[in-house]
Amino acid sequence: MENHIESGTKWSSLICIIIICTTSTTILKMKYERQELIEICEAAFVPQSKWSDRDSASSQIKLGTAYALLKAGCKYEIQTKENSDEGSSCITDDNTIWIQFWVKDFQWFDWLDADEEEYPDGREDHDYHFYLPTKKRLSESQGEDWY
Repeated sequence: MENHIESGTKWSSLICIIIICTTSTTILKMKYERQELIEICEAAFVPQSKWSDRDSASSQIKLGTAYALLKAGCKYEIQTKENSDEGSSCITDDNTIWIQFWVKDFQWFDWLDADEEEYPDGREDHDYHFYLPTKKRLSESQGEDWY
């Protein structure tokens, strides 16, 4: 091994590289087009034989609902720090995409009298708030249960 104490430039370069690597920030993707989300859903379906968590069934059921709402053309919004309630844990990050849908459901037709002017996209409700895995998370799971 070389003596790096005598060669200060090697240490300086190494320190510079370490500083750059540790101070750089990861830029998270926060804008997802509908077709990209549909493709993520299609890639995220996992055979039951590969489920490995007590919540795997629930995550697959909700994935299916999100997929159907995306295919149906329902309005959606990706949840970020900027558009979520303060302190919310449902914020999109590099592993999970949190998505809110507006849906013309039972309440929209019966309680809201199908008010197209006030609720043109349906209603926003926590029943239509789901999470999807990111492409990174799917890649890391290598076809196994991503939940």
